[in-house]
Amino acid sequence: MTEETPQEAAGLTGLPIPFGRYQILELLAVGGMAEVYRASETGPGGFHRQLVIKRVKPKYASNPSFIQMFVDEAKLSASLSHPNIVSVFEFGEAGGNYYLAMEYLDGLHLQAVHVRHVQRRKAPLPWPASLLIVRDVLRGLEYAHSFCDATGQSLGLVHRDINLVNIMMRRDGTPKILDFGIAKAKAGIRGAETAAGVLKGKFGYMSPEQAEGRPLDRRSDVFSAAIVLHELLTGRRLFWGNANLAILR
Repeated sequence: MTEETPQEAAGLTGLPIPFGRYQILELLAVGGMAEVYRASETGPGGFHRQLVIKRVKPKYASNPSFIQMFVDEAKLSASLSHPNIVSVFEFGEAGGNYYLAMEYLDGLHLQAVHVRHVQRRKAPLPWPASLLIVRDVLRGLEYAHSFCDATGQSLGLVHRDINLVNIMMRRDGTPKILDFGIAKAKAGIRGAETAAGVLKGKFGYMSPEQAEGRPLDRRSDVFSAAIVLHELLTGRRLFWGNANLAILR
């Protein structure tokens, strides 16, 4: 018995395939509860654009808690508009699947950029470039941290998962923060909150407070951005170990 490819597992056996008013072109990534695709949209007068479709995995499409998490992400992400945060165009439903239509970024995530440079040049990224990248990431975070709702109430957003993979580098050098799917807002603002004792995010980039499961504010994201800067400048991880528990310690 042959193992399914990611495309087959996602039901992509004959591309492109229609998805609502979009055409699915390619599977880009598979996460815990969602799949991410490169897609296209066409319209009158030769209108055409590429975009990214993020949809809930079919096995979670009828799970109310997962759908609520996805709806929360959609509401939050669609509200944020900043040059250093990926743009969300639409939240919708097609064929029983909830999805986000997002900006397509022609480039690579920062981890891939960093690894390629180290492999080719045998050295970390030049420090001026690293400082500019993290400066722009911090600008995007400052915008998100200060974001208010329509009544002027601060949402108290904390991304909680700033790392090299969640920073996308466009070909023009602009960094874009990805994935506000696990962002935390003040209690009562978002419908689905993280269960007590559950850690969300990549262990090697967590602040001490996040690693201990303590309440967080914007300083935790700044700490994570500093870990990213350390890795870019030195070419090595700040916190590492053979297992997650060792990293947390």
